[in-house]
Amino acid sequence: MNSKTLLDDDCKKDWQENWFLDSVDSTVKNTPKGMILTAGPDPDDNAQSMVLWTKQEFEGDIKIEYEFTRLDNLDRNVNILYFHARGIGIGPYKEDISKWNHLRTKPRMPLYFLNMKLYHISYAVNRYDLEGEYLRARRYPSISDEKFNKSTEIPGSYWNTGLFKPGVKYKLIFEKTGKNLSMKVRGPEINKEFSWKLNNFAELKQGRIGLRLMSGRSALISNFKVSKKI
Repeated sequence: MNSKTLLDDDCKKDWQENWFLDSVDSTVKNTPKGMILTAGPDPDDNAQSMVLWTKQEFEGDIKIEYEFTRLDNLDRNVNILYFHARGIGIGPYKEDISKWNHLRTKPRMPLYFLNMKLYHISYAVNRYDLEGEYLRARRYPSISDEKFNKSTEIPGSYWNTGLFKPGVKYKLIFEKTGKNLSMKVRGPEINKEFSWKLNNFAELKQGRIGLRLMSGRSALISNFKVSKKI
């Protein structure tokens, strides 16, 4: 089946052409290899996280693909893909999230999971505590701060995948098709696929894509592409 490219960014040129940043503590730097995203340095301060948003909104079933290389060796915190992100449309949290950027200069997680509608996939978690390393999908908003974990989780967490080693380039491919969400990971001698069913959640059909790095994390992003079947 044919596809239409909606965004194609090699990430080597001025990032501000296609993106805007939530954070005053973080940096984005273009290099000949792609964009280096570096969240604030204190891994214990959630407010030093970052989200890099596409200026463009996307509609319907889409495919998101990019190359990802971990540049940190941190033993905690996560990377997250957001997509079909819009505000809840109540009070200052307008559906067009660019209208309330000023509220997200310190991008604490509750600002997002309480006040946005979006899909979320956690990856490159790299936790070696009792919980372990995992891939997980969520659907915002949460019904409350205290119930975030249960109220947003899309069933089907994947534990101890062994992926996302520091310094190793992986190709990530995310696809939403109706009530199905999938993530493919391709790397050196690795080709894995993960999937989730969205049946228990109202479908989201439009919004921006965001790359979130929690505090202390850093990554190289290249060849970012969004497309849809036609």
